[in-house]
Amino acid sequence: MMSWLSPDGSTILRHDGWGEYAMSWIYELHMDLLSGEAGHKIVGWSGLVILVLLGTGLAAWWPKGSWRKAVAYKRQAAPIRRLHDLHKLTGLWSLLLLILFAGTGFMLALPKESNWVMERAITPVDPVPSPQSIARPGSSVSLMTALAAGHHAMPDARLAWIEVPPPGTGVIKLRVQVPGDPSRRFPHSYIYIDQYSGAVIDVLDARKGGAATTINNWLHPLHDASVGGLPTRTLAFIVGLAPAALFITGLLRWRKRRARLAPNTQNPVFQGVS
Repeated sequence: MMSWLSPDGSTILRHDGWGEYAMSWIYELHMDLLSGEAGHKIVGWSGLVILVLLGTGLAAWWPKGSWRKAVAYKRQAAPIRRLHDLHKLTGLWSLLLLILFAGTGFMLALPKESNWVMERAITPVDPVPSPQSIARPGSSVSLMTALAAGHHAMPDARLAWIEVPPPGTGVIKLRVQVPGDPSRRFPHSYIYIDQYSGAVIDVLDARKGGAATTINNWLHPLHDASVGGLPTRTLAFIVGLAPAALFITGLLRWRKRRARLAPNTQNPVFQGVS
């Protein structure tokens, strides 16, 4: 259940279940095709397939002669040649960002596989704490008490999310952004608070992570291009249309080439002699 609070925390402005309102449904569709863990794997491995296709496309285009001709668009050429030029130029001008988006998408969708590679190539990813509250009779502390404790533990952090557990041994989790964390919407520092006593049990500070953890902290702001604000998000939106353009121009070119190579059944050479 997602709840939106007024700035002073005194009023619930709105509440909706995750996946029941439009933007969360779009997030789920993008992250796992509305299919849970199986969808995550499909999305993740599809990112790797995209990387392979981009690599083979670059290899097929790589010029053997003039670079000027290799990046030219021939307006007066035959339709199949213009399709070829549109396809190659769309791929070239979007290549770097598509590699970035596909690579970070693969790592976000398949964190176990990504961390396995980084552990062997760089350093192990820092473990994430999993503290628990000490169950006891009575109700949980108020959010104001939890926020006060969190602010005392990390006074320079900006609050982004509050995760409230059900009764039991779960903890109140404050997701906060500390200076240097590139992600404003989904920061990587957490304050874990005992839901009954209001005491801070543990803290995860993004600034203290190793190299592999730092790379993981950059994945989301790079994948959604939020790292540069509205200009980079606008650029990412435009580049996000490139795969569709590559698919359409590639398909049309393939069909035209297939039609040209098909045997001409009306040629008199193949007709019987009377």
